[in-house]
Amino acid sequence: MMMKTHWKKLHNPDYLGAWDFQPDERKVVTMDGTYMDKVINTDGKSEECVILKFKEHIKPMILNTTNSKMISRIVGSPYVEDWISHKIELFVTQVRAFGDIVDAVRVAPKVSVKEQLTPSHPKWEAAKQAIIEGRTTIDQIRKGYTLDEINEKLLNGTT
Repeated sequence: MMMKTHWKKLHNPDYLGAWDFQPDERKVVTMDGTYMDKVINTDGKSEECVILKFKEHIKPMILNTTNSKMISRIVGSPYVEDWISHKIELFVTQVRAFGDIVDAVRVAPKVSVKEQLTPSHPKWEAAKQAIIEGRTTIDQIRKGYTLDEINEKLLNGTT
């Protein structure tokens, strides 16, 4: 399957959005802390937002109330300091917002058991060879492992 590029990704936003996911992609990430930052909203106005950063090489995410409540439930604490080092799973779904149906990043109620496939993983070389030989695809690998954008490019030989 050809990797698709969402038009919003071309604007290189500073924060994680639905456009950073391929269709049906899920990302398992490790929370590394929160901070406050001024963010320019779609109306061009500046607002103070809570930002969640991750240990993995992935853009930080603006935390809304829905995702904050889900993280609190998963971790068992409303205190952001307690969230550090906990894993969460992110996915994209459609929600009603701003009088329209839009794509939104959400935190799954439970983290999948898939391992992250990285160059240091024992199965990395076999996966890379299987792609080269045409015995598997990135989509098939994603069924068993989580794979970030950088490692996907490494597997495909595009970096």
